[in-house]
Amino acid sequence: MIGSLGLAACQEGATSSPTLVDRSAVSAAQSPAELRALGAEQMDAAQLRADWAGAVHDAGDWTFTINADGTWSAAAKDGSWADRPGTWQIADDRFCREGPDTARECQTLYRIGNYVRVVQEDGQTLRPWMVTLG
Repeated sequence: MIGSLGLAACQEGATSSPTLVDRSAVSAAQSPAELRALGAEQMDAAQLRADWAGAVHDAGDWTFTINADGTWSAAAKDGSWADRPGTWQIADDRFCREGPDTARECQTLYRIGNYVRVVQEDGQTLRPWMVTLG
């Protein structure tokens, strides 16, 4: 199994590390520095367009949908709540979004394997949730 992971990482276009990602450690990280120590890298505009936009991402009990048309939405998997759709764009390697009830916020995204953690606009505070790329 380890050999397969190493080979996959050497293939053209592969972006993940050959080491296994400890989901609980990524989830437990409290700062961007802790994420970087685990091997996470800040996603740039090209990565955001390729891996973030145009997909539905799993956030545990809810999903985060980033539509290619510049709209986003979030909803509980059990149907108990749903955000009204908003709009998004990429600016300076950050994911910026706003909703009908929220002001524009630009966030930095850190990726390790298929996990993404979102850093609030202050550049230091991690959102308490983790997203698995869809």
